[in-house]
Amino acid sequence: MTAVHVLDTAALLSRSVNLLSGENITTDSVLNEINMGRLGAQIGSLREIISTRTPDRDHIERVRSAAAASGDLRSLSETDIEIVALALQANGILLSDDYSVLNLCRSLGIKAETVEKPGISRMIKWVYRCTGCGRTIESRVCPVCGHEGKRYPAKTEKGH
Repeated sequence: MTAVHVLDTAALLSRSVNLLSGENITTDSVLNEINMGRLGAQIGSLREIISTRTPDRDHIERVRSAAAASGDLRSLSETDIEIVALALQANGILLSDDYSVLNLCRSLGIKAETVEKPGISRMIKWVYRCTGCGRTIESRVCPVCGHEGKRYPAKTEKGH
């Protein structure tokens, strides 16, 4: 059985992925991101060799919840959430160089591989702390003193 590779924007832009071997899938939002960039002219040829799929709402919500729990939600775009949801739904291998995406994949048990960068060695749970009063906060701005929050690792887990 051929592995399903789920490609994010970075994987496609790297030009390091052999698109002619195996089954390669992505989302329309990934191709739209590329279309907005300098490589937009290549979208037509990509659509001929890569299937696009849309993850269902249940998988998107599961990914969003996991991203909130890991503290990665603020650093992920909607496209990132969709591509992780697609990897989860398709039981595929996600190809990405985005550390927040890789961290989220690890927390969800999704197999992920990097394309050009070294991978991650551990999962990080992120928390946001107010830069003024030091409280752990849920929003970008501290509801107590009004300062902005900064992301810090809360704990790390080895494995996978």
